[in-house]
Amino acid sequence: MDCPICQSGNTSRLYEAVPDLEHHTSQSASFSQCNSCCALFQEPAPSTEALQAMYPADYRASHATGLYSRLKSLQALMLARRLRSYVPAGDPLIAELGCGAGQLLLAFHRLGFHRLIGVDWTINCNLAAAASSIDFVEHDILTYTPPQPVDVVIVNNVIEHLADPLRLLSAYRTHLTERGVILVLTPNATSLCHRTFRRYWSGLHSPWHVQVFTRQSLTILAEKAGLRVRHLAVDEDPGGWAISIQNLWRSRRQGHSSGSGFSSVAALALPCSLPAALVALVSRRGSSLLVVLEPRRFPNQGGCDSDQKRKELF
Repeated sequence: MDCPICQSGNTSRLYEAVPDLEHHTSQSASFSQCNSCCALFQEPAPSTEALQAMYPADYRASHATGLYSRLKSLQALMLARRLRSYVPAGDPLIAELGCGAGQLLLAFHRLGFHRLIGVDWTINCNLAAAASSIDFVEHDILTYTPPQPVDVVIVNNVIEHLADPLRLLSAYRTHLTERGVILVLTPNATSLCHRTFRRYWSGLHSPWHVQVFTRQSLTILAEKAGLRVRHLAVDEDPGGWAISIQNLWRSRRQGHSSGSGFSSVAALALPCSLPAALVALVSRRGSSLLVVLEPRRFPNQGGCDSDQKRKELF
């Protein structure tokens, strides 16, 4: 099978039948790797309809309680503070696609932003009461059209779930204001955590991650969507190491343990993961990628040097 991102035929099978070790379903997925852009992808690739049917009822973060819920809220606040530097000044309109339990939008609200839209194909009924200034919309993110041009589109650990990520980026490029940006966060297939844990790496998140990106493959995807990379950073999340340890532990047990998601094993592993996460971050082999995208501008759109800048980037 050709790589779905760069269309290279130089691919090879990497992992066979990676099981679901987080939610204890009977599902699995096999992954291949592109030897050109190094991205990972499911083979065979599931359809959009099949993907939606795969998610168990307790998948959404809105079902999280206790320590895991508090950790997710703290993580969202830290992320919102970091992303704030890429948000245009004034009173920007921010839309998050695949907003899940809404923690990131709630964090932006706490930071003083009030024009916020959260879109997901299922929305918890309690979210509307959480912050009246956030417009939560239950809709397929691939077909949703915002009521007006958007200043910031956030795609936080969502693009890897899509059968057709190019369709999403191409569509929302046309919904941006002149100063608009798309912020994409996604697992990094060339991370140290992946190299360490291989088929038990949390970034595979089998069977729900369809494609797992690299810096090169994200740049190729952006170009195809008519976007340019303004900024690309490698980040680290110690939680990814903790869940990878949990996956390895569960794989060694006779059958799956009860419960799902973030277990006590992962909680205990979290502080132990900090040194490894720091090494990965310093070596630029972190578990996640943050890319800031903006529409490509050609000479008749953005000045005589726009085409030269495009050549330098790609």
